[in-house]
Amino acid sequence: MKYMAYAQMDGSGSFLFLDVPVSAMLTGLGGINVSRADADVNLLTSNPALVSGELDGYLSLNYVIYPGDIKLSNVSYSQFVSNTGSWSANLVYFDYGEINSFDDTGASLGTFNASEYAVTISKSHMEGNYRLAVNAKYAASTIAGYTASSILFDIGGVFIHPEKDFNAGLVIKNAGFVLKNFTETSNITLPFNVQMGMSFKPVHMPVRFSLSIYDITDWSKANEQASLVDYKHPTTIDRFFRHSIFGMEVLAGRHLRLLAGYDHKKRRELKLVNASDGTGFSYGLMISVKSFEFGFSRATYHVAGASNTFTLTSDLKSLIMKKRTIE
Repeated sequence: MKYMAYAQMDGSGSFLFLDVPVSAMLTGLGGINVSRADADVNLLTSNPALVSGELDGYLSLNYVIYPGDIKLSNVSYSQFVSNTGSWSANLVYFDYGEINSFDDTGASLGTFNASEYAVTISKSHMEGNYRLAVNAKYAASTIAGYTASSILFDIGGVFIHPEKDFNAGLVIKNAGFVLKNFTETSNITLPFNVQMGMSFKPVHMPVRFSLSIYDITDWSKANEQASLVDYKHPTTIDRFFRHSIFGMEVLAGRHLRLLAGYDHKKRRELKLVNASDGTGFSYGLMISVKSFEFGFSRATYHVAGASNTFTLTSDLKSLIMKKRTIE
């Protein structure tokens, strides 16, 4: 059977792994969410303002398996400090495994390794109904012995409605500078991005909806991609959807949440004409048991495979208090 693939836009810079979802909740909601406050300590990687004192003492471990034996490991922790607000830390590590190398004639040159990692320190502070925060990140990438590094910053804010279940967020991501290039002739471009979104839960309805808009400062990407695929100028609606991610969180009970997300740009770029296999869609669940929460999400990128994300989060303060009570 023959398949036809749509064209995809190339990456807009180096260190693109910084925008990859690291937790089951973030993956399940579509991969980007800048407005779901106080739900997951890992969301600091999406918007630093989403973590507050409510997540004090939370530790989260994440593991993601991608097609091609690519793996991601991540750990997040948050601590509330009196008079200074919430401080959080995150470490993410990408392991691309061994990659086959060939010369111009096709002769094998053996294998090489590639990996990337980033360390993030985050600080958030509440002012009325607004929470402001900043991430400071050190990122490094190593490919076949060549290394590049950079310092980046995220500046984010979220509005939390005092009465209704409604949040709105805005974040400026990956602004910074390069410390070291791969080579003297390489020219690294950082993945600068501006994102905004909102999350709301209708009254008497056990569902929370989220809408996130990304690449706000570069709408030309949608025009270029649509021209490659459809050979015509995209409509205003199509351009909007190519910058939008929709998420849905079903509150199925006190200890169970069901997640679903849709990324229109991924679906348009990565699906095949004769087969889509859910490309662009994601789903997952979060299960709470006492002081622990387990999460699993699956996101389909292509008919060739999908990512599987596992999350284990623990409220360390609650565990310590229970231990003291037992003693």
